[in-house]
Amino acid sequence: MKSFVKNYLQPSFLLSVACLLFTAGFISYFKAYQGITLIKKPLPLKQPFDVLDEKLLEPYKVIDKSKISKGGLRWVKRRSWPGAIFVIL
Repeated sequence: MKSFVKNYLQPSFLLSVACLLFTAGFISYFKAYQGITLIKKPLPLKQPFDVLDEKLLEPYKVIDKSKISKGGLRWVKRRSWPGAIFVIL
């Protein structure tokens, strides 16, 4: 058997996976049984995106800033290597 498979078949790892699965299932069941609904509210920004310093995003380079409908900016950033593009909405 390969060495990386042996790591996953250790009793301590299998026990921790079983505990995580049991806990996740129990939390889902309990929330459904009690009728608990999580309401996520947006956090306000400390400052608008217009004033955000582009130098703070340093390994990334902002190549396009354009307004979007929800009052923010759509930033397209490219890492220093070609082909890696990240978009923050």
